[in-house]
Amino acid sequence: MTQDWAGMHVDRTKLKGHLALPFLLIVNSMILWHPCQGQTLVDPSTDHDLVQCVTPCDDWLMLDSGNADAQQVRGCQDQAYRPIASSAALDSLAWKKGPWQITPYGYLTGEVIAASSAISARPFILFVNNDIGTDEKQFTVHGQTTALGVDIKGPKVGALQSGGNVLINFLGDRPILNQSTPFLLRAYGQLVNEDWRFGFGVAPDIFGARTPTTVNFGGNLQAGNIAAFRGQLRVDRFIQVADNVRWTTMGAISQQVVTDFTNDPGAIGTDNGWPNIEGRLLLGLGEFKAGESPFEIGVAGVIGETRAIGLNDRNVSNTWGVSIDGLIDLGRWGASFEAFTGEAIGTYNAAIGQSLNPENGEPIATVGGFAEVWCKPADRLFWHIGYGTDDPNNQDLGRILDSTGAPIAGQKSRNTVVWTNWMWNVTDSFQLDFEVSYRETDYIAPSVSNDAMIYHFRTRLTF
Repeated sequence: MTQDWAGMHVDRTKLKGHLALPFLLIVNSMILWHPCQGQTLVDPSTDHDLVQCVTPCDDWLMLDSGNADAQQVRGCQDQAYRPIASSAALDSLAWKKGPWQITPYGYLTGEVIAASSAISARPFILFVNNDIGTDEKQFTVHGQTTALGVDIKGPKVGALQSGGNVLINFLGDRPILNQSTPFLLRAYGQLVNEDWRFGFGVAPDIFGARTPTTVNFGGNLQAGNIAAFRGQLRVDRFIQVADNVRWTTMGAISQQVVTDFTNDPGAIGTDNGWPNIEGRLLLGLGEFKAGESPFEIGVAGVIGETRAIGLNDRNVSNTWGVSIDGLIDLGRWGASFEAFTGEAIGTYNAAIGQSLNPENGEPIATVGGFAEVWCKPADRLFWHIGYGTDDPNNQDLGRILDSTGAPIAGQKSRNTVVWTNWMWNVTDSFQLDFEVSYRETDYIAPSVSNDAMIYHFRTRLTF
């Protein structure tokens, strides 16, 4: 089937054939490429003294998109380091049982958010609610992004170090519903060495791995930033080709359906008895330190199947997506970006959280991405500015009508954000952050499209 979208023809059959090649290359590189030489792995369970490592960073340890040190956030793309403590300090906090060591960590957060129009959800900003014709200014004070976690370090399994991580905050089991109850962010085990990582459990997605640096925990998801975290079985391979050239290959089978950040079950669908397959290839150039290379370029993809809820089994759609991302870090300033396209990838926070047309169960196609620039005017002060957009194909969204024949707001047809923020690490354990953003959300019913100015202040104590 060929789809005409803004003058661009996409032949899905041919596209699936094109997608097969990158996945075969990723699998081949894992098997055949030579292991790296002379590299030291960061201890994934304690972050003892950040030494040079072959991985871009431990991407299984993402907390949110704006944690302790914004430079470290950039270096790890969407993964934020915990505050770095000495080995002795961490050992004094650890619980030990035989060969196992459990180390607690976390942060205490207070946030204030003022918005000129209603937003969803208040502490976890995704989009602007449809315009109902009345004043809907909002003011929110919360501590729901306070997080508690434990790192787990276990015995060696052959040449591999065992370990894992569990992390929760208090956004509720469905953050879109704004419930102040525990929310599981991470729960995984892993076996790692300087050449391989084998992971299993709930961890960040491989597809859509790069994330902008924002004050809000949502990280501009559904507005150009994609992916989150889900159950997966994962294999990573780390290859040092030369002193200043490194490759990282990643592959996983993962849970097809994740509904944490979606609010319209009719547009989500369910699995079709198969997992999703995710893969990524990342090239880093330049001296590798502090969790990053000065220049990085990555490509990623996901394929799977989605079955429409409430319709017969013949309403099965191909889930697919491809993305390209990049980073340049010149010390005092830098930039990053990610662009994506795909169909039925709402559970990766693409298409503004919408996978399927609720009228006929057909997939929703979308394109989007983000770009940001930052600078470091002082050693503990960081400034970011960026733009993001997610633009589903309007013809795929469908038109849901009320009893009068007028379209219901429901489906979101475009979501954009422009933001800037300042992040000040007052001390190693105390942060002050402020962000201003403008968001615009368009709906299938144009009369209810809406926008908002949002002002966001955050203070955080880390331990």
